[in-house]
Amino acid sequence: MELSVDIACPKCGHKISAALRQLKPGNKLVCPGCGVGIELEGDDVSEAAKAMDQVEAGVKNLGRRFK
Repeated sequence: MELSVDIACPKCGHKISAALRQLKPGNKLVCPGCGVGIELEGDDVSEAAKAMDQVEAGVKNLGRRFK
């Protein structure tokens, strides 16, 4: 199961669906509406990436418990 989030392009407002694993500092998204490059940066992105890693690990552990 791939979790994703919608991000609005800062230039044209087009919604970009990005997999949460893509949300890491330094990664770039390209808006399909206007072609602008959106660089992900900052502590919020780092914290979101760490949280998603923890969620994925928790889900994998749940799967092992019910086998």
